[in-house]
Amino acid sequence: MTHRVTAPEILDSLPPEDPAAVAGRRDLRRINAIMGNHRWICRRMADWHGTGSILEIGAGDGSLARRICQEYPHLATRYHAIDLAPCPGNFPAGATWHEKNLWSPDAAALLADASVIVCSLVLHHFTDEELRSLGSRIPRCVRFLASEPCRRPLHLWQGRLIFPFIHRVTRHDMIVSIRAGFRGGELAALLGLQTPPWNVSMEETFFGAGRMAALRSP
Repeated sequence: MTHRVTAPEILDSLPPEDPAAVAGRRDLRRINAIMGNHRWICRRMADWHGTGSILEIGAGDGSLARRICQEYPHLATRYHAIDLAPCPGNFPAGATWHEKNLWSPDAAALLADASVIVCSLVLHHFTDEELRSLGSRIPRCVRFLASEPCRRPLHLWQGRLIFPFIHRVTRHDMIVSIRAGFRGGELAALLGLQTPPWNVSMEETFFGAGRMAALRSP
């Protein structure tokens, strides 16, 4: 567990309508709830009064977008979500879904224009080099909120405890995710969010979340 290891996750290769994908997304909603990822991101958005756009990377089934836009309706028209999957049917009105590859040329403008970037259980999919590339493509970003798997042996053990209650796809992907997760200040360093101008706070929770809140100084 000293070094992160990235590997393909099964859910990413399944069509959205595949029963295993439906079960996997359901498990992810439960895991996000247990880890408190969406609650934490929403709390950190409470004091955001900027006028720029908000970009969610890897929006999945749209559950984080729904929660943010429900708690802060005034942000909906500035909320953009990007994912390889089609737009979910209950995506918030006013918000914009972009069915794109994050690394495609036509996604560059979304990254360049974003004032706020949020993501939950997404960045661990990326290699170190991809994270460095992402950090170099966000010139206007002033707030970056990410809750990712924390790469500790304790969380591998915790994950195996819930194996009887989750789909086989999730069992595989959970272990892959933890091994690809982050410890300490690794994520901020890979993204190049150095101080100054960034003020970065990191925390690791008992339930396996490695949280990064980064704020760029004026």
